[in-house]
Amino acid sequence: MSRKLRSLVVHLLLPAVVASLAAAPFAWNMKHRPARLFREVVLDPIPASVQHIKANHARWFSKHTYVFRFDVDLEDLALILRSGPFEEISCVKYDRGMLCYGETEDVTSSVWLYEVPRGEREPSWFNLEPWGRFRAYILEREVSDFYRVRLLLYHEGRGQAFFLEHEIRGREPTGKEYRSKRRGTH
Repeated sequence: MSRKLRSLVVHLLLPAVVASLAAAPFAWNMKHRPARLFREVVLDPIPASVQHIKANHARWFSKHTYVFRFDVDLEDLALILRSGPFEEISCVKYDRGMLCYGETEDVTSSVWLYEVPRGEREPSWFNLEPWGRFRAYILEREVSDFYRVRLLLYHEGRGQAFFLEHEIRGREPTGKEYRSKRRGTH
């Protein structure tokens, strides 16, 4: 085999073969990943009525965000709500990566799910606008340098839910600490 032909095989053909062999497990993983993530983050086992799970996971150095969309009936929604001490809240808004939530439209907390100003994008299927009105539930956990917020949003007419988990580790003021700093109390 000539030197040029050998070089062509090594530089063009070999990477193509390796890439095609690597793609098969990746395709399988992407197909089964939403269900696996649902079991790890939301609830295991997955309730019977939960179908059409879509998942997105973004990770940074000290924080992560999981976003799920899925179909679920009211009975299985109750199972998810019982899996943690969720409380119903009245206000949730999403705008360009920022999720705001709370008891009223004026007094809310917020977290960056996706830093859109820095070029990050939410998945195309994550869109609350067509929902109009929906029920919202929250579970917050804060311990010294750890903060986790979980939100479960449910549209009964569509039989669809969004489940979001945002977790921060470090001394960044968040949750109750952040809200008290905004009000000027400590």
